[in-house]
Amino acid sequence: MDTKLTKFLTSWLNRQRAAPSSSMCDFDSLQNEIQPCDIILVEGRSRISEVVKTVSRSCWSHAAIYLGRKEDIQNDTIDTEINDHNALKKTSGVILETNIEDGTVLRPLEVYRGEHLRICRPRKITSNQRKLVINHLTSALGQDYGVRQLFDLARFMVPWSVVSRRWHSTLFSNSVGRQTNYVCSTLISTAFSYASFPILPLIKLQKDNEYKVYRRNPKLCTPADFDKSPYFDIVKYPYMLDAKQNEDQINWDSVDELEINERELYV
Repeated sequence: MDTKLTKFLTSWLNRQRAAPSSSMCDFDSLQNEIQPCDIILVEGRSRISEVVKTVSRSCWSHAAIYLGRKEDIQNDTIDTEINDHNALKKTSGVILETNIEDGTVLRPLEVYRGEHLRICRPRKITSNQRKLVINHLTSALGQDYGVRQLFDLARFMVPWSVVSRRWHSTLFSNSVGRQTNYVCSTLISTAFSYASFPILPLIKLQKDNEYKVYRRNPKLCTPADFDKSPYFDIVKYPYMLDAKQNEDQINWDSVDELEINERELYV
């Protein structure tokens, strides 16, 4: 595709709505309590976010993974990346994510201050599994965003009878050894699959009352799947107000002070 057209489409898809006037979570509490390999789900405000929300039928459009505080991360590749970027040198918390503009990169956790977030924490993950996840993720640094995979995901959600056979998903037919570009959630789910940590496997009861467990294709994972997974705990943080304040102590304000479009939503 023409470079100018690619840049235009990327810029158009990545254009964001204005940030909300108030955050849905206490970011400082999150920053203090987040742990390595926690998944950060982001509601997202860009056009590409709306595409992902539509495909996955969820409010979560993006997933990033927390790697840890820079002084605690024991990975040569990550150390090199941190030393090469001033923004990472100044932060304590480092995340890895794939986005349409930059591909797979490291970023400061601080970039998501003020956003609507949820933390999904892998339950009973071992230290060895954490190492495998992080090592697999760092091998993808620098890869482009998998725009084709996003459309494959969208096509996979459409009934097969509606879609022409030549347009069926190619997610299962990649050549062996071929480099794969990922979208945010598929990169992370592939890393967890590599570490044999489940997200949403298929569990089927057999005639002999035994259960069989089947690995799900990680390339079909969406951000919402971490939220749905029984193997990840949902971690929430206080909503703006003091964490110690009881709900019955909140002083509710008059809706007269809100904008007209907001008054329809609140009482």
